[in-house]
Amino acid sequence: MSARWIFRELRRGDKDRQPTQGEFFSSDAIDSLAKALVRESIQNSLDASPKEEPGLVRVRFHIGSASANTAKRYFKDGWKHFAAEDNGLDDPPQQSEACRFLLVEDFGTTGLTGNVEQWRYEAGVVNPFYYFFRTEGRSGKNENERGRWGIGKYVFPRSSRIHAFLALTLRNDDGQRLLMGQAVLKSHGIGDEYFTPDGNYGEAGNDLFVTPAKESSVLDQFERDFKSKRSNLPGLSVLVPWVDQDITREAILKAVIEDYFFPILSGDLEVTVSEGEQEVTISSANLDAVAKELDVDFANRMRPLIALTN
Repeated sequence: MSARWIFRELRRGDKDRQPTQGEFFSSDAIDSLAKALVRESIQNSLDASPKEEPGLVRVRFHIGSASANTAKRYFKDGWKHFAAEDNGLDDPPQQSEACRFLLVEDFGTTGLTGNVEQWRYEAGVVNPFYYFFRTEGRSGKNENERGRWGIGKYVFPRSSRIHAFLALTLRNDDGQRLLMGQAVLKSHGIGDEYFTPDGNYGEAGNDLFVTPAKESSVLDQFERDFKSKRSNLPGLSVLVPWVDQDITREAILKAVIEDYFFPILSGDLEVTVSEGEQEVTISSANLDAVAKELDVDFANRMRPLIALTN
C-alpha cells in the first residue's frame, strides 16, 4: 500500500470548518514566525526527553532546497488541493518551483510513541502520536510541562506556503520508524466536490483512515531527499516544505539564543543550525561567541544576560 494524500469530502451535516489556529502565529500575535517555530519545536523536544533516563537533547534546524521533481514524490497527488481556489493559502508555490525546506530534528528523545490506530480521546492513555496527529486543542502534557494547549504543533503547517508538513519518527520503545504528514487548509471545492480542511499523508484503506507509511525504501528515500541525520537514533524529524521566506538561518539562531540560553548553559540542550555549507552547533561552550557574531544590537542585549546566567 503506497503513501498518498487523503482529504475527505464534506458530508451533509458536517460542520463547514475554516480553521483559525494559524492566527495564534500571525504577525500581529508574535514577534516573528521563526521565533514561534523555534520556541514550539524546542519546547516539545525538551518535554520528549525520556523521563526515566533524561539526558542531553539535541535539536537540528536545517534549511535546504529540493528540486521540484523530488518534492513531487511526496506532494504530487495532493496538489489539486494545494492549488484549489479559496483553500486559505496566501502565497502558494507552483508545482514546478524548487522546494526550499526546513527540517527540524531532535535526538535524545522518545519519538512519537503510542498506538497509531487510536482515533479518539481515551482518558488516561499516554499517546504522543495521537496528540500530535489526530486531535486539536488538546494536549497530553501535564500542568508542569510547557505548551499544554495543543496549539503549538500548528506552527509547522503555518510556516509552510502549502500549510503542510511531513514527520518521520523513530520510536525508542518499539524501534518502529514511521512517516506521516498533515495539511491544514480551509474547506475548499474542486469541481463538484467539496472537501474538509484537513489532509493526511500516509497509507489508507477503503475507509480512508490514514496510518503512517512504514516501508523502509520510502523512509530511506525521505531521509536522503531532505538530508536527515536520523539514521538509527530515536526522535522526531519534521519537514516544513516551501518554508516561509522569513524563516532564515539568522532568525533561527537569534530565536534559539534568546529563548533557550538557560537550558543550553545548563547543559540540557544543544542546537545545530545549518544552511548549505554553513553549520554551527550552539552549546554552553560557545553560546556567548555565537551571540557576539550576530548583529551588534542583539549581541549587546543578550551577552550581559548570558554572562549573568553563567
